[in-house]
Amino acid sequence: IQYLDHETKQPIHVSGFFTYTDIDNEESLKIFKESQLKNIYVMEKSTLNYSDDETSISITSAGVTSDESVKESWGSFIYGPTDHIVMAPRAAGNSIIGYIGKSLAPIEIPKPQFLADEATSNLEDNQVEYTMIQEVPFRDTTDLEKKLVMKNTLEPILDIKTAQMTDISGKDATSLFNI
Repeated sequence: IQYLDHETKQPIHVSGFFTYTDIDNEESLKIFKESQLKNIYVMEKSTLNYSDDETSISITSAGVTSDESVKESWGSFIYGPTDHIVMAPRAAGNSIIGYIGKSLAPIEIPKPQFLADEATSNLEDNQVEYTMIQEVPFRDTTDLEKKLVMKNTLEPILDIKTAQMTDISGKDATSLFNI
């Protein structure tokens, strides 16, 4: 897999994760270290064997038969930043190793961005209007965080007058949060 900028077609560095499911029978997944592999995660009672050599890390089925819903046959790997990933999933016969957008490992939530609005701020009266943007990566999993806390330390001369939460489309989502 190679990551390229959509407009320039030049390589770009990204970080991310993949999760492969249903690694059973004689199947395996090898990820080469040049992909800037950070970690591989499996469940505590995993049916997968781990191996590491100079060029790659592999998870291989111990011969147990399972299906896609059995998390003990899943393997997640986190990589990057890199502009390419080299991996070798191997399935035996006509079997298939599945890929899904789920993660066994928690995904690091990026730091919030702050954007001040000069047009609506009044610095003479110590009033500053700004937007704090917090991106929360989508994960299709049952192991979501129970809460997200966003904090911002104000200068002692400032007080919070109002706060509003919106979703990515701009729809008011204030009622979903405790402010």
